[in-house]
Amino acid sequence: MTCATITPDNSRVVTGSEDGSLKVWDITSGRELQQFGGDDSGVLSLVISPDGAKLVSGHKRGGIQVWELKTGRTC
Repeated sequence: MTCATITPDNSRVVTGSEDGSLKVWDITSGRELQQFGGDDSGVLSLVISPDGAKLVSGHKRGGIQVWELKTGRTC
């Protein structure tokens, strides 16, 4: 894991890793809820929108991606 962020409602944590994967975890149970892929470069930063709907990931090669947090699809 290279970075993490917590949803505004404090129910989930999203982690990013060197392989470009993103994982969503339930804070209470510690259970992995979802996994989706970024690009091939490592994830260096994450931020979640105030409403908890969108996730922005920043990558080692300088790119960013915007995701729908609920579906794991890019916007």
